[in-house]
Amino acid sequence: AAGITVQRAESLPDALSGLAGLGISSVLLEGGPTLLSAFLAQGLVDEVRVFVSPKLLGAGLSPLTGPARPMHEAQALRDVTVETLGPDVLIAGLLRDIPRV
Repeated sequence: AAGITVQRAESLPDALSGLAGLGISSVLLEGGPTLLSAFLAQGLVDEVRVFVSPKLLGAGLSPLTGPARPMHEAQALRDVTVETLGPDVLIAGLLRDIPRV
């Protein structure tokens, strides 16, 4: 009655397939390092948008779980853009081509 659809799935790829069946072709991952790491580990991220704020919070928080990769294993972004939004900076880029539906 509230206009909400609950989508249940056994895996992340199944969840994305189910959403695609509902006509959803873009998903915003807004959680934390565990959620982002799970999608990255399964190769399910096409585009990355990172906001950088000029503030120090002690040692800071890791955006990903698990140990850091060596530099030669880093995933490079393509078609990178940088935009200033007030005091913050948005860095966006592609890990792979985004499928168009």
